[in-house]
Amino acid sequence: MSWTEAFVSTTEAANGDWDVYITTRDEDLAKQFIEDCRTWASLIEAVAQLDDNPIDDDVIAKLTFSSGKSISIVSSSPTAVIGKRGKIIIDEAGDHKNLKKLFEAAEPCTTWGFPLVIFSAHYHGKKTFFNELVRKHKDYGFSFHHIDFETAVEQGLLDRILEKAGRVEVGRFKMAYEGRKTTKEERKAYCEAKKKSVGTVIYMQAYMCVPSDEESQFITLALYDPCERNNILLPMNMLHTLEGDLYGGLDFARYAHLSVIWITQHIGTQYITRFIFAMEKKDTPYQMNRLREFMQLRNMRRLCIDRTGPGIGIHDYAAKEFSSRIEGVNFSAAIKETLGYRVKQYLEEGSFLVPDIAVVRADFTSIQKIITGSENIRLDATENEENPASHADHFWAGALSLEAASGIPLGKPQVTLPKPETVPEMTKRSMRLEKYLKGYRRCS
Repeated sequence: MSWTEAFVSTTEAANGDWDVYITTRDEDLAKQFIEDCRTWASLIEAVAQLDDNPIDDDVIAKLTFSSGKSISIVSSSPTAVIGKRGKIIIDEAGDHKNLKKLFEAAEPCTTWGFPLVIFSAHYHGKKTFFNELVRKHKDYGFSFHHIDFETAVEQGLLDRILEKAGRVEVGRFKMAYEGRKTTKEERKAYCEAKKKSVGTVIYMQAYMCVPSDEESQFITLALYDPCERNNILLPMNMLHTLEGDLYGGLDFARYAHLSVIWITQHIGTQYITRFIFAMEKKDTPYQMNRLREFMQLRNMRRLCIDRTGPGIGIHDYAAKEFSSRIEGVNFSAAIKETLGYRVKQYLEEGSFLVPDIAVVRADFTSIQKIITGSENIRLDATENEENPASHADHFWAGALSLEAASGIPLGKPQVTLPKPETVPEMTKRSMRLEKYLKGYRRCS
């Protein structure tokens, strides 16, 4: 959309129709748009001059045509479009923080017959102003257009990519250009591979134009994505070289789901995921041996184990062997709520860094917040399509590692009371302090 809109706007400005103002999500996208406009200007043989250091603070770059009209990239501040006489474009609208105010500032341009163009993928679920514009486009007076990924692929997108790039590799889907049109089965396989590579929630929002229901989704993509990092996971033999302390979480399973060990490095205010080890249908002795390897790391301080149901056995063995460095956690609804909200808080703060792995992302975004009939909160998980064996096991293992780093056993508040014999002396000190303070006040 950005690329084709650059062509439309270049043609309009070159013909002298009107000035064009575009605001987008960040400076990199803005520069990309203006470069697309320069490319189109060259192709249609229009004379245009670029000013990438304009005097106006709200203008990032400006392309002025011989017609006297221009294309200006402006900041995302609502004040940047107030009173503009020309066409206004809001690119990546769904990711603007102040979209409603930006819309209110831009909409008056339509009073005088100038176009207002808004386009985006869904980013932050159903309860957004962008989704309101989509749902109520008739009330707002917009014409509405959309194209989803699968429709685009069916109409030739995969063929175009193959022709231009020569090869497509997405997950297990690998295909080289053979000088022919793709088959329906190949196009379907490509879409399925793309869905698996990004996860269902991202696929539906960013590719299929279907916003997620964030009212029930506990960890949204908008919350998770900024904390994703590439290359933060390390091999086992390098964990002992890390600075700071290591903390672990084990979400135990024997048959039905995955058993996941999650190792987090705590350094400063950051909790950095360093190792994830998933086991499927492994017996308890095998899992105990793996756990023992982690507990023998020189900087492993504490590890929390889900001791609900089948986890009791491995917890008892580990607690006997490693004493106070092991804590068992019973997954009651209240405890899961505490663990879950800590993960959410750390993601909001940007202090919990997680790996860029599809199955992990899918686990985190599968957590649903359910309000029970008695108005209590229950956290539960939907199916992980990346790996149906995982029932948010990565999420709970990560949550347990953060619990281990907290240092305070769940359900066991630490209250420190003075020894009985020290109370009288403390009382005397308090009385003397109060006397001194009263005397100070009188003197003042």
